[in-house]
Amino acid sequence: MPAGNLGNLTAGVLARAMGMPAQMFIAASNVNDVLPEYLRTGLLRTRPSIRTMSNAMDVGSPSNFARLEALFDGDRRAMCGVVHGSAWSDAETAETIRDVYKRLGYVLDPHSAVAYRAWQEYRRKSDDVHPGIVLATAHPAKFPEAYDAEIREAITVPHRLAEHLGKKKLSVPMSATYHEFRQFLWDTRKAGQR
Repeated sequence: MPAGNLGNLTAGVLARAMGMPAQMFIAASNVNDVLPEYLRTGLLRTRPSIRTMSNAMDVGSPSNFARLEALFDGDRRAMCGVVHGSAWSDAETAETIRDVYKRLGYVLDPHSAVAYRAWQEYRRKSDDVHPGIVLATAHPAKFPEAYDAEIREAITVPHRLAEHLGKKKLSVPMSATYHEFRQFLWDTRKAGQR
């Protein structure tokens, strides 16, 4: 699975602890490889993130790491028995997108391409014959700059996404107090009823 802030991975490990039949999780990262490095070396080295084409995974200090670690009672060896980490460059991600499109006619988003490549590499290097599930985490239309012209032409933008792409972004500065947030929600609700 694509692994940036480790939320999906932590949820999967928790589901496994609750009985979901999963043997292994492959945590696929881009060059922001905090978790794969930790699994390899035992050192958690947080750092500023590096911008990549799989930008939702551009996390240099994953806030869910503490939750993931707690699920293994702080035992890195136990974590390594369930989680395998790998990291991929933008060039490898783009190569994977092109390869899957050429072979299957399917356009992977950059995050899912990182996960797919990690799964393919894991299967190639191990004797694991279990079926795998690759999480697709975004629609390719959100990343037009990630594709060459041929692939870009093959992407059909879903209607629900298309109607939002041209909308103006809105941000409302406010303090981090409950009272101000509650008032904002109340005012927004009242405005929507008019």
